[in-house]
Amino acid sequence: MFRKQKLKFPPRTSSSLEDSLRKSQQDQAMAAIGTMRTYADWGDIFKTRPFDIPFYTALNDRACILIYFSSRSVPQAGVIKETLASGRAWILHTAAFLQGSYPLLRCNLVFPDNPRDPFFLESPLNLRDGDVQDFCQAILADDYIDVIVKHEQLSEGQYTCAFHAPGLPSILRKELEQVLKNLKQTATKADFTANARRMESIFPSSSAGIDRAKCARLEFSGEAKNKIIEYSMTDK
Repeated sequence: MFRKQKLKFPPRTSSSLEDSLRKSQQDQAMAAIGTMRTYADWGDIFKTRPFDIPFYTALNDRACILIYFSSRSVPQAGVIKETLASGRAWILHTAAFLQGSYPLLRCNLVFPDNPRDPFFLESPLNLRDGDVQDFCQAILADDYIDVIVKHEQLSEGQYTCAFHAPGLPSILRKELEQVLKNLKQTATKADFTANARRMESIFPSSSAGIDRAKCARLEFSGEAKNKIIEYSMTDK
């Protein structure tokens, strides 16, 4: 049976969530006996996150998307609970953006709060970023995503759920192949920032330039695998 060649990502310029958890355990390993587990709360991550900018990462071989909604974008926290309870599919659009000196992955996550006018969240992803690499590798291996959502009005807690996106791995792989093929070693972080701005100028809104062929439906499938942050190096 033909097996697709594993994609080769460039050296990381930033650590991922799992990189940090792994390093923390390694630092404590000399004083520990047996299996070590690290427990944390997603709320600690949200404290460092800006509003309305999805955070793409992975934990325990499961892709994760964190979203911290502002009251400006989603007026009431109850809208999140209602949207999740409705079972409406979310959409994730992934497309290679090859213009400029730093090719990137354009992601548009569609939150179906209003089916007639859903909320689009756009992200230019840097394939040298550790969290982005972990997210992509997890999707290529498993077409499920944990979505962890918090709202500005919630002082404690967040919503956690899992989505199934059966068409996403094949879409994502094609787009990644294009970005990786065109990403030069000499490209700098400044080049990425400039090209992200170029992308935003070309697409005047987060819903502009969406290619239906590059959209995957995210179907609600129950509780998130990672309701909390629990990590063990021995599980790897």
